[in-house]
Amino acid sequence: MIEEAELRAAVRGEFGLPLLVPPVDESREAFFVSTPKGSAERLTRGRPYGRTIKPWLEGLVKQAESERVACLVPARTETAWFQELCFACGEVHFLRGRVRFEGQRGGAPFPSAVVVLGPGTRSGGVFWWDWRRLF
Repeated sequence: MIEEAELRAAVRGEFGLPLLVPPVDESREAFFVSTPKGSAERLTRGRPYGRTIKPWLEGLVKQAESERVACLVPARTETAWFQELCFACGEVHFLRGRVRFEGQRGGAPFPSAVVVLGPGTRSGGVFWWDWRRLF
């Protein structure tokens, strides 16, 4: 598991870019999952890892016309937004392990990828990135 702060440092070291993570939307309800013991655990509040991720990525693709950007996304390879905006427009670096977002006890319930967009990137490039070798 990688802490969000460690991942930000690794991306800066590897790509020379700050890591963009979808902004927290405080108006959204927190969502919960059941744990093996039957209790509910709050995972995250407001990360737009739902329907709002596509417009956020579309904005980054537009921004990437003039500068390189790196963003963290859930590795949802079966979705149209991932295929159209990540695979087709940038380099996809699948992460080994799960990300633990700041203020959370456990890791994300999904795999993640860092997508690098913009000039000098290899659109359609797919990589497995073991961030642990940087620490």
